[in-house]
Amino acid sequence: MIVGDAVDRWGALRVAFVGFLLDFPTLLLFQLVARNTTQDQVLLYVFLFVAGVASTLQMVSLMTEVNNVTERYEREFPGIFGHQGGTAQ
Repeated sequence: MIVGDAVDRWGALRVAFVGFLLDFPTLLLFQLVARNTTQDQVLLYVFLFVAGVASTLQMVSLMTEVNNVTERYEREFPGIFGHQGGTAQ
């Protein structure tokens, strides 16, 4: 719900870009977790949380963009994806 509102407000590509910007340093910082101490466990949990938020930002916004492009093609070329459409389940 929060990510969807952000996509509606700022656009899918911007939100996906922020997700990738968050994800890159987070994946690099996983190297700091080296031992099984409480401090490293807390770091791991924080990094996993940030990586999960970044992944959610990426996936929701990119799937929204894919849906928008599919709908646009379906409007321009009716029936191009068959009778069930481009995103049929």
